[in-house]
Amino acid sequence: MKRFTVIFICLMSLSVIVSGQTDTKNEFGIKAHRSGSLKNNSKSVTFYKPTYIKINNNTRHYINSYDSHGNLITSLYENFEDSSSIQSSRWSYNYNDNDSLTKITAEILKKGEWFFDYRRNYSYNTANKLSQMLEERFVDSVWYPVATYIYTYDTYGRLQTLVMAYGEFGDSYTYEYDSLNRVTKLITKGCLYGTWSNNFECFYVYDTQSNLIEKFEMLWNMGMWNKNSKTIYTYNLQNEMITNTELRGEDTNWVNQTTKEYAYNSNGGLIQEIYKIWNDTNWVNKTITTYTLNSIDNILEKLIQKYSNGNIINSTLVLNDYDLNENCILSRGFKWVNQTWTPSSNNLTVTYNNNTEGETYWAQIVEMQYITITGVDDKTNTPNSFTLYQNYPNPFNPATTIKYSIPNSNMVSIKVFDILGKEVTTLVNEQQNSGIHEVTFNAENLSSGTYFYQLKCGEFTETKKFLLIK
Repeated sequence: MKRFTVIFICLMSLSVIVSGQTDTKNEFGIKAHRSGSLKNNSKSVTFYKPTYIKINNNTRHYINSYDSHGNLITSLYENFEDSSSIQSSRWSYNYNDNDSLTKITAEILKKGEWFFDYRRNYSYNTANKLSQMLEERFVDSVWYPVATYIYTYDTYGRLQTLVMAYGEFGDSYTYEYDSLNRVTKLITKGCLYGTWSNNFECFYVYDTQSNLIEKFEMLWNMGMWNKNSKTIYTYNLQNEMITNTELRGEDTNWVNQTTKEYAYNSNGGLIQEIYKIWNDTNWVNKTITTYTLNSIDNILEKLIQKYSNGNIINSTLVLNDYDLNENCILSRGFKWVNQTWTPSSNNLTVTYNNNTEGETYWAQIVEMQYITITGVDDKTNTPNSFTLYQNYPNPFNPATTIKYSIPNSNMVSIKVFDILGKEVTTLVNEQQNSGIHEVTFNAENLSSGTYFYQLKCGEFTETKKFLLIK
């Protein structure tokens, strides 16, 4: 399994901010909630966490334990693929009163004894935002610093800078935003033996619906900025991404490289992706990925086929099974060999909690067992930033709860729109005090389908999607 570092999470968070959407359609990947999770926001009445993860018929497995808030406390990994020895590692996790991760400690098993390997310590500012992460390695009974990550924020609580230092080297990331809290510019620099120099600049452009429509990167080389790469996105009327085109910079021109075309079902679930490359004059089909979904858009089957001499040839296949709570319990990978599907390693992504959490493994087969966590209440701390949470339950019939937080007294508006962007109803339109608020939306008189709910508070705007199934 891929275990994610803090910097990866930071960049994934940036991707979500940049997209302007919570539902990112595979463009930025499924959120990971294992050792990299800095905060567990799933304070639902009932939710699920994986306790036993069996890989490749138990040649490898993870055993996890959680606290009453659903925070991962311990994780044990054992590898039995080499019959002569068992490779084993374990991780322990600590949290503060706000359920924010404060420490990860990793150990490895050697000749029947456990030894420290590495640890990460997390610090937070008064707004409970991550301010520092220190990574250390355990060598000859001494903890040695390996890397330090420093985070700073602006007055709106938005990430402003991230500085990473490792020995004589370092990297820095600086973010700029517009009035709608969307990232408009990312500046990166590198440090070599104490001297900082430019790396690249990335610019982001949005449409009136806050969809990211253009991202272009300038690379610093020979004392000047040069065109490096560019991505252009287009959307349908439902704000679903339908094309994603990559270009590279050549002197003063942009040259096509690759493109992806997407198709969706009536619920907004991704059902097809076509990948093409540019051959200097035309777009050439390379692969087509077809998704078979269930009623709440969980992936039952993922089929990848290749284009060859005008024909479409099977390549890889992933099959997923779910329990009655729509948590993935079995994922299997196959490869097309000699006109038959043969078990083969694939990137197997298992999702749970109504497709809001997931983990990816490179394996032939992954089996999952879950624990049910109930009766967990949210913290009542005063929020320090605007947040619009995912509704619960989702999908719903006919009522669902929308939770949001505001850091100060303000005029609040929450509206619901249908898939064509037509306003359905106004749930909130009043002055409210700072804090965490909830409102119930009853769709008894509406037909099944995809809807959107939008929070506006001052200059802050955020929209999320939910699904009504009757």
